[in-house]
Amino acid sequence: MLHSVRQPPLKGNYPRAVPRANARGSWGCGALVWGVLMVTLAITGVARAEVEITDAVTREFSVYNGSLEPVEVTDAVTREFSVYNGSLEPVEVTDSVTREFSLYNGSLGPVEVTDAVTREFSVFKHGAVSRKTHGSVGTFDVAVHVPGAVEPRQAGPTKLIVTFNQEVQTPGGPTTEDIALSSGTVTGVAFYTHNGPQLTIDMTGAANQANLVVSYPGLTDDQGAPLAETLCFGVLTGDANGDQRVNIFDLVQVRNALNQAPTQSTFTRDVTADGAINIFDLVAVRNVLNTALANACP
Repeated sequence: MLHSVRQPPLKGNYPRAVPRANARGSWGCGALVWGVLMVTLAITGVARAEVEITDAVTREFSVYNGSLEPVEVTDAVTREFSVYNGSLEPVEVTDSVTREFSLYNGSLGPVEVTDAVTREFSVFKHGAVSRKTHGSVGTFDVAVHVPGAVEPRQAGPTKLIVTFNQEVQTPGGPTTEDIALSSGTVTGVAFYTHNGPQLTIDMTGAANQANLVVSYPGLTDDQGAPLAETLCFGVLTGDANGDQRVNIFDLVQVRNALNQAPTQSTFTRDVTADGAINIFDLVAVRNVLNTALANACP
């Protein structure tokens, strides 16, 4: 005669419904199947997750691969970097200048990095300034790479300093013919490296009350590709407050700093750039009252 035997609770994270033993104390087939299933789950872990590229535009992004930790690309600007996938060798992006490239990961198709990150890999200007010497006080720079920028001092820009994100070059060294201006004349060109590759352009004769466009037809990147980048800003003598028009507000700006030496915050009121904010600056603004830029840079 068979008797059912009450089993003690099992230790561990097992389900409450446990198969009963038979009269000989052995486990039934159900228990065997259940045990195999639990061992299988313990070995394999969770289902392998798809590889997620969370933000192809950001400088830092992670690629997930199952139970691996995120692989962090710490510098998306570098010309060559690798994305690891388990036991696979690094995937090398061999041409970081292209507008589209692919990162392969197992059975996934190419991941397309579109035009949103092109500027991270192509030559572009980090900054540009128009520099003038204000008498014995020293030099002051107007940032002319920002939208709506205006050079307000008499005679317009005479020295431009353009900083690029990577080296630029020209066969045989730079000449005045390597730079094109929408108005005025280039009188000198030189390369320097200071806080990035820099191009210094000496010039004269930029048209007043107009935009100045600077292009670089004779320059290339280090792969020999022409520079498509241009620089555009306004030239408007007397626009002391930089609003692209000369009016009573500019006269007030000059009057409020009258008889003072120019500083970093007031040098645009020294319209004559002679190292003193005085009656000559008031006259210079008064003589061009009610003028403005005809249109904005594109």
